[in-house]
Amino acid sequence: WLKQFWFTRLWPRTLGTRPVFASVSHRRKRRHTARQLASAMLALRGVQVFTILLTCAGADPQVATSPRQDCSGCPPECCAGGCVGNEGTTARPSGVTFTSALGVTWSTDECSLTPGQPFGQGGGPAVESHNNSNVIVVHAGRQKDALSANAFCTGLNASNMLGAAVTFDERPAELNFALTGTLTIRSPGGQGGTATLPDFRLGQGSFLFFFNNWWIGSKSCRRLESCLVCTSSEGRIIALCTQAFAHNAFEVSVVHS
Repeated sequence: WLKQFWFTRLWPRTLGTRPVFASVSHRRKRRHTARQLASAMLALRGVQVFTILLTCAGADPQVATSPRQDCSGCPPECCAGGCVGNEGTTARPSGVTFTSALGVTWSTDECSLTPGQPFGQGGGPAVESHNNSNVIVVHAGRQKDALSANAFCTGLNASNMLGAAVTFDERPAELNFALTGTLTIRSPGGQGGTATLPDFRLGQGSFLFFFNNWWIGSKSCRRLESCLVCTSSEGRIIALCTQAFAHNAFEVSVVHS
């Protein structure tokens, strides 16, 4: 399965439009990426891999503690919604799509939001997901700050996270909001069953003043090229990959069942 994932997913992304008989430098690059993939897979299987990982700078483990899902109010104390925000602020619906999955559900454990921004729309929930839809919708304000980025990064290394439509950044510096919870993917890659990812991170930032891009991350995941390769509670290894020019979508595929 390791070779299959390399040749069908990551190798074409590395080659691009180059011929198969590439130059020596291109072959070296592919061998280097293959070694990275092997190391990540071993780490996901519980084998200790000694590598230097960058920890999110300034991460504060006290950003969100013991939130109540049944209370109406503002993050980090309450994550269910009902946070009105300051005058002049608006809660906007922001969706992230997990393509090639029949459905996704989300359960929030912790949340972070820029102070003064709204969380939840009217009397409705702040986060919406349905088992028959592959979109998670968050109703929140869109004013980013470092507080939510720190909440997203807490306990993670740069290799544990992936941003959509990101060229250089290895981790977010500012986010509109950040969520920690359980992501459950129904029929990932159309192969049936489920893939449950606890302690998963979702966050939204922005770039070029126009696009609100999403970040994902988890301790059980490793970034490989443009994919985040994760081990689910069921033992399935899945890949969540960015898509060209998409700032709010990740393609789901099964690497190993």
